Amino acid sequence: MLRTSSLLCALMAVFPVISACSKDPNVAKQEFLQSGDSYVEQKKYPEAIVEYRNAIQVDPRFGEARFKLATAYVAQKDMANAYREYVRAADLLPNDVKAQVTAGGILLLAGQYEDAQSRADKALAIEPKNVDALVLRANALAGLKQLDDAVKGVEQAISADPDRGTTYGAMGALRMMRGERDAAAISYRRAVEVDPKSLPARIALASFLVADGQAKEAEVELKSALALDAKNVTANRALANLYIQSGRTNEAEPLLKATAANAIDGSGTLLLGDYYLGSKRTADAKIQFESIPSTAGQSYALARVRLAVMARGAGDATLALTRVDEAIAKVPNSTEALVLKATLLREKRDLDGALQAAEAAVAADPGSGSAHFALGRVHEARGSLEPAIAAFTQAVQFSPDLVNAEIELAGLHLTAGRIVEAEQYSKSAVDKAPDNGDAVLMAARVNLVKRDVAAAEPLIRRLVSRAPNNVVVLNQLGQLESLKKNAPAALAAYERVLAVNPANSEALTGAVTLDIQGKRFDAAKRRLDAGLAKAPNDGNLLVLAARASVATQDPAAAERYLRKSIEVASERTDAYAMLGAMLLNQGKQDEALKEFEGLAAKKPELTGPLTMIGIIHQQANRKTQAKDAYRKALTIDARSPLAANNLAWLMAEDNENLDEALQLAQTAKAVLPESPQVSDTLGWIFFKKGLTSSALPLFKEAAAKLPGNADFQYHLGLASAKAGDTRGARAALEAALKLNGSSPLAEEARRTLNTL
Repeated sequence: MLRTSSLLCALMAVFPVISACSKDPNVAKQEFLQSGDSYVEQKKYPEAIVEYRNAIQVDPRFGEARFKLATAYVAQKDMANAYREYVRAADLLPNDVKAQVTAGGILLLAGQYEDAQSRADKALAIEPKNVDALVLRANALAGLKQLDDAVKGVEQAISADPDRGTTYGAMGALRMMRGERDAAAISYRRAVEVDPKSLPARIALASFLVADGQAKEAEVELKSALALDAKNVTANRALANLYIQSGRTNEAEPLLKATAANAIDGSGTLLLGDYYLGSKRTADAKIQFESIPSTAGQSYALARVRLAVMARGAGDATLALTRVDEAIAKVPNSTEALVLKATLLREKRDLDGALQAAEAAVAADPGSGSAHFALGRVHEARGSLEPAIAAFTQAVQFSPDLVNAEIELAGLHLTAGRIVEAEQYSKSAVDKAPDNGDAVLMAARVNLVKRDVAAAEPLIRRLVSRAPNNVVVLNQLGQLESLKKNAPAALAAYERVLAVNPANSEALTGAVTLDIQGKRFDAAKRRLDAGLAKAPNDGNLLVLAARASVATQDPAAAERYLRKSIEVASERTDAYAMLGAMLLNQGKQDEALKEFEGLAAKKPELTGPLTMIGIIHQQANRKTQAKDAYRKALTIDARSPLAANNLAWLMAEDNENLDEALQLAQTAKAVLPESPQVSDTLGWIFFKKGLTSSALPLFKEAAAKLPGNADFQYHLGLASAKAGDTRGARAALEAALKLNGSSPLAEEARRTLNTL
């Protein structure tokens, strides 16, 4: 039987720990160091890392082991651990120039320029003419924007060793930073002359030549580099990119294959996969992406993202999410993976999960325009107007060429009634991408809202010429022709849409409205019947049919359509509003109130009944009860548009917290962007806040859609007068007085007219 001490030594022998029963620590740590060196010679870096760590466990202040451990981490592309160990090694080896310069180099890569300069200064204190330290210090100064001092530093390095080509390359880079292209060319060429076998010198010269538009000369230099080392990853990759940019894609493939074979971190395989993807060789691309092992870290994560995109394109959202989660499991802060996850979850309507992923993407890379864009799309889907605008604004700030973000901003500002901002972003989008159909379409929409036919028409005509059968474009054409009072042309545009989709809500609304205006009631009924036959439970069509029935004086049919709409789309508050208005117009106020109170008690999760209760109280001038009902509806759904709009109106009328009223009205506008009542409410609040320029386009929009509404004409007239548009003010105010001369606003209208 073993004694206790012998048993302890036997157990501890299982672990790489040195104890009192082991050999001398100095001997042990050297043995671990030598073992690690042996593994490095065999390129067995994981095993070397274990041995170097064992040496450090014996002696945590063993600087040489930490330096070699860091180098092994670099071979494994584990830069985070390499960074930490190089800095520790330099701290433990204060008189080792190589340790100081190497640590400074990795600090430079991390953008820590002051710390890099400090390491260079320590090395130069030991060896004042050390070329590597001089170049390191110059690069650090360049990072600190001290370019003149950086140039002097490289000049010192050249003086210390005039035959080192990489130093001239560093000078070339500095000359480029100072905008001295000719001088940079001389430095890059001198680097190759001094050391014609230097791969970095030739690659740097080639990069300069590509940027200078000298593709043929760059090709010569890269081929010379590959003649020196056919396996060099950087040269193969650079020449492949040159061929792709020159349209010689077939010549790029063997170079990318060489890159994939020699890049141990999987980045070359990723590039080859991207090449196949761009060449529409999806099967080959998939093979490459799937071949990248999980040990490849960032490359593995990016490959999983590519596979997720491919799965999404194939319609397999479940597989796409699986691939994205695999990427995030390996690299939790992968911005690309998190952005894609946010997109996939948003498309699945998992908006809470999408928000979490988008916020994580922004946290992982606060300067990523795509991350902020993804966050904006999620906020937009959640109906959070202002947070969406803030996110898209950040996206444009960090990625000025992100045209899609400007298009989204234009649409959101348009929804919020901020026409000036909408026009600004839509114009910028078109200026940056004149061939982008979405940008042109948004600019057209903004001009239609402004009723600026002259500006809208060329944009819409351009869209029609490019996509003559696009239903979205044809609907815009219908709106344009309606504004031009060209009813036959407008109807023709809408009918082209309806021929493809009889249930298209926008086209059906436009066509039916034109039919009713032209007293073609049978035609309107036929269109609605065709639409409802195709989509019998479409809430939009049912409400439209109810409106048509009201116009044709068939209240019984209107009531049927509205009750059906409430049945199949209980969230539609406009159906409740119409039904309530009909009952009230028939003098059935008490009946209506009782019906909606009963419905609210039976279905407390619905906002519609509460909204109708508010409307009934509002019409009876019971403002407090009306506000209470609207607020209850908004506690159920903060985006309930009718409740938000009506509460905003009452608050504005009472001059009660106009900022909150504005937020409510903007919420309503976001959900019901085409509603003239909502536009009028939002405009009235802007007007009361003294923001006439923001109010006026909204009043114009509302009055154009419902020219027979006296209140809309009053508001338009008052705002036009304040804006100095005498003719417009007079026309609107006279129309308002003619429509309703006993309105509460009539006296103010008359006073205003007398001042014009």
